[in-house]
Amino acid sequence: MNKAQNAANLAQTSISKGEWEEVASEWEKAVQLMKAVPPSSPNYQKAQQKAAEYQSNLDIAKRRAAAAE
Repeated sequence: MNKAQNAANLAQTSISKGEWEEVASEWEKAVQLMKAVPPSSPNYQKAQQKAAEYQSNLDIAKRRAAAAE
């Protein structure tokens, strides 16, 4: 959740391609961490939901980085 919070904070002030790439990197790390939660965990369903949400944010950040070129 810390990676996601960091990405969200960075996204609020990002303008340049490099800044958006950093945001995308943080979202990507957050997605991977959520996907790493094992199915046996009581937090598995929530982690899967968050992974999908973070993936959407990652896609947006990648598009914004591409547009900032």
